[in-house]
Amino acid sequence: MARAWTLLAVAAAVVCAARAAHLPADWKRCSQNDPKFDECLVEAIQDTLPKLKNGVRELDMLPLDPLEITALEIDKGDGPVGIGLKFKNMKIYGISDSIITKHNSDPSRYNLEGDTITPKLTIEADYEADGKVLLLPVKGKGKSKIIMTDLKSHLIHKAVPAEKGGKIYRNETEFIYTMEPAHMEMNFENLLNAGKTIDENMNKFLNENWKEIFAELKPTLETALSRIFLNISRGVFLKVPFDEMFPKK
Repeated sequence: MARAWTLLAVAAAVVCAARAAHLPADWKRCSQNDPKFDECLVEAIQDTLPKLKNGVRELDMLPLDPLEITALEIDKGDGPVGIGLKFKNMKIYGISDSIITKHNSDPSRYNLEGDTITPKLTIEADYEADGKVLLLPVKGKGKSKIIMTDLKSHLIHKAVPAEKGGKIYRNETEFIYTMEPAHMEMNFENLLNAGKTIDENMNKFLNENWKEIFAELKPTLETALSRIFLNISRGVFLKVPFDEMFPKK
């Protein structure tokens, strides 16, 4: 069954996409006619990621690390792990440390596709939980921390050309982000409101069954991050002409 999701607000990046801008001078460029375009793009993105950590003033981009989400809601599932979760003040750390492992692009069709691995992705947030784990009722709220290690991600950017001021820009129409960690560790404070020892035992149980918990989180996280990354990408590509982003020579 498809899971419902709610993304109430995003404090990601992207102000006015109409204002023209230029890529920072120290960003590596890749020629769209380069027969080794994908190899060049892997190097360029890898070089650029750490520079996004604290934001990019020239492109009106706020810091990527941490990436902030004001509120995120995950509805109860129908399986043995049926927990409704509400997150607020969510901060995601580690995206700028990602390693680009593969890229497969077609600049003539404005489409980009790639794979990454993030050594450690940490999510911190205030949470509220209501539901059950197996037959145990769960109802609590407090601080939460989720750590995903060796997180493999696949990213697909779809776009169409857009003309503005006599120049062609890349108008991103869809961003599809999927994720799969090698391992996930969680800690939810006051999960059962039954004392520290019981909460520790419940967190231990959740960590022993992390794959089932991740299956609950996965659809909503992927949808939320896809929307955020779409906004970030559009904010850049609609500011910088395509031929400046990917020169012909």
